[in-house]
Amino acid sequence: MILKLDFFLITNMYGIAIMYGVTSLLLLGGFAYLSFKMTSKK
Repeated sequence: MILKLDFFLITNMYGIAIMYGVTSLLLLGGFAYLSFKMTSKK
């Protein structure tokens, strides 16, 4: 826990950038997947 917290504090900028990128990719992927499923159902 302590090592992970220190690593996160040291790479705070990179951590935020990676988390933001992953979250945006997941949101976009989920939205595209849901829209594709709804379109395919119709």
